[in-house]
Amino acid sequence: MGLDNYIQHDVFEAVLVDRDSAGAVVDVKVLGYTSETSFSHTTESEDLRAGIGNKFFARLFKSKGVSFTITNEIGSDSMLEMSTGGKFKPLTESLATVETAFVELDNSKAVIKLQNLPSNESDLVGTPKVLDQNNQPVNGEFTFLSKKIQLSDTKLVGQEVKVVYFIKKTELDGLAISAKTFPTAREIHLRSIVYDHDNNVVANVYYVAKRAIPNGNLDRSHAKGTNMTNQITFDCLEDSKGNYCYYFVEKL
Repeated sequence: MGLDNYIQHDVFEAVLVDRDSAGAVVDVKVLGYTSETSFSHTTESEDLRAGIGNKFFARLFKSKGVSFTITNEIGSDSMLEMSTGGKFKPLTESLATVETAFVELDNSKAVIKLQNLPSNESDLVGTPKVLDQNNQPVNGEFTFLSKKIQLSDTKLVGQEVKVVYFIKKTELDGLAISAKTFPTAREIHLRSIVYDHDNNVVANVYYVAKRAIPNGNLDRSHAKGTNMTNQITFDCLEDSKGNYCYYFVEKL
């Protein structure tokens, strides 16, 4: 019979389960830093009207849907993985590095001394490029052994420049976001607690969806001084018993 007249002011923590075709668990994710969780039950219907005055005499229910939206208060690459349908894998990539340096005078030559180059020359891809304060290219000759770039003239001595170079990274966790991969359904377990009027915990409450699929939409906004939250919405699919989800009350 459930509960009435209770107080609930906590969010639901989420466990997301990926199973294989035989029902065995192959992956589990816990979202324990949720800041908002919502349950939505929608029904599509049509009001039937007829007769003099076009009177409302019945309602035709056409379909219904259930969805859950989970907001995680801190960053979650697992949510990015679930929304895109991809999987993190070891990948190799050449990543851009920007080093800020000052042009120095060395034996009457204008030189830039680089501090962050890789230890192995084989990990450096291409030749470093120098940009002045107006973002314009500056000609120079680079020598890996000395970790220096010698400029063609001394006009920029004492000025700050940007040096861009690419370093091959072979131990990256990479997520390939492809046009050919889409989210897959997984099992959702949401749990929270409820209180009586004296602030005593009286029950655990759960939502369980056996098959729920992300809608594939995920926005990440990165702003200075602002914490990034992640949000994902799951739409429930019909399970083997014809149900979208279940709500359970475990009285304590």
